[in-house]
Amino acid sequence: MISTLQKRRPITPLKIFKAINRETLFYLIFGVLTTLVDWVSYGVFRFFSLDIAPATALAWGTAVMFSFITNKIFVFESRDWHPVRVLRELAQFTAARLLTGFLTVFGMEVLTKGCHVNELAAKGLLAVVVIVVNYLISKRLIFKKGSGYEGESK
Repeated sequence: MISTLQKRRPITPLKIFKAINRETLFYLIFGVLTTLVDWVSYGVFRFFSLDIAPATALAWGTAVMFSFITNKIFVFESRDWHPVRVLRELAQFTAARLLTGFLTVFGMEVLTKGCHVNELAAKGLLAVVVIVVNYLISKRLIFKKGSGYEGESK
């Protein structure tokens, strides 16, 4: 007798790719590109002799702006360009990124020093948590569908 586990077909990369929707795929692609923007801009700022802290802060800001623009346009397809709405989205987006940045710093301290988790394992675990939290905040709160500027007629 064949069990139900044996009847299941193996999960292939093609099946995984087909299961991922456009929004999720774009979120992952632009997430990788945002990381690249962060690293490259950090390198440029350091090349021009900026100290580590200001270079890190400027690189983070550059990456957040890149991420905001790509998430608004390509990932969540937010078409509302009214200045009040864009500023509100940008403020919420930046606040969310600050929140998850603090979560990362706090989490690294707790996991590595309090729980004695390996540094790279902690960083990897927190990266997954932050990606999911950022996605949910962006989708549910910042770029939610049908949340146009109140003064605008649809």
